[in-house]
Amino acid sequence: MTVLWIALGIIMLTAVLIYNRLVRLRNVMEKSQSVICVYLQQRFDLIPNYMNVVKGYVQHERAVLAEIANLRAQAMTDMKAANQFNAKMTALFAVAEAYPNLKASEQFLSLQQKLAKMENQLQAARRAYNMSVNDMNIAIETIPSSIIAWIFGFQKGDFFESTDHIKEPIQMEFQR
Repeated sequence: MTVLWIALGIIMLTAVLIYNRLVRLRNVMEKSQSVICVYLQQRFDLIPNYMNVVKGYVQHERAVLAEIANLRAQAMTDMKAANQFNAKMTALFAVAEAYPNLKASEQFLSLQQKLAKMENQLQAARRAYNMSVNDMNIAIETIPSSIIAWIFGFQKGDFFESTDHIKEPIQMEFQR
């Protein structure tokens, strides 16, 4: 009878340890996603300044700027829209590259450097998030933690992935 109680105690302790590990992994995953949101917010706050500087030089590229403004609003709440927003930001950089006077502007260079720094931070945050999602997914799919995950309803995380159109080179046409 004592052996049974010891075995039951070991099983319960193991279940508690696995449960606590799953909670930690879920919290790390959620924190990583929150960091991405913070960087996106910082970038979104800087974008209007960047766009105003570019607008002064690029009047005929209004369609790109308008689409960026629309995607910026959508991307605040939707990760897929954030991916589309990333593609349009690349297009905006391409527009800016076509105007040497704009590239020489101190204000533009400062904004471009801030955006480049934010993009690097955002990339690092995405990698950290994907690593935390991977850790969580492995824990949920492996035994014995998969049993505890199933009992308590832990869910696999979704990786932050680029959409197909972002992987393709962006085609820009300049009409002068």
